[in-house]
Amino acid sequence: MGNGATIRHLKAAERHKQALQLRIAGATLSQIADKLGYASTGAAANAIRQQLDKIPRAHAEEYLALELQRLDQLQTVASAKLGDTEQSLGAIHAILKIMERRAKLLGLDFNESRIADALGQSAILEAEKLQLLTHAFFSTLVQLGLPTEIQQQAPEIFEKQLANVGLLQIEGNKDAKE
Repeated sequence: MGNGATIRHLKAAERHKQALQLRIAGATLSQIADKLGYASTGAAANAIRQQLDKIPRAHAEEYLALELQRLDQLQTVASAKLGDTEQSLGAIHAILKIMERRAKLLGLDFNESRIADALGQSAILEAEKLQLLTHAFFSTLVQLGLPTEIQQQAPEIFEKQLANVGLLQIEGNKDAKE
């Protein structure tokens, strides 16, 4: 790494630290992006996330506690306006936003695409396992020296047995397990 790259790296690291400090002080992502020259609020959020990843867990937990405390304070203020009919809708909206933010900070929201990806990956792994099992089974038939006629019938029989135990769904026979 040349001197120019090192200097740029140090400046970027310092800017990331400043972004986190501003966020802890209560600045919005938009304010941080404007003040520090990030291209977008997303870039500012990434810088803060990178900086948080570098700090010890105890400090990150302190930051989380601080953010949760701020949310509690905001919710208390918004809740006080619920009795005033003119301000109730705005207060409800604010409380919902606060609750969304709290859930996000605590990891309580389920990201549907991440769940779908995980389920898809799980299904792919299961299919790969099933293929390996099938290959091992047919290799065993060949090694046993069974007659060719039996070896040729084995795939169909094996598929039906897998369907019967719920490991395979055969087209046109979706009730194979029953």
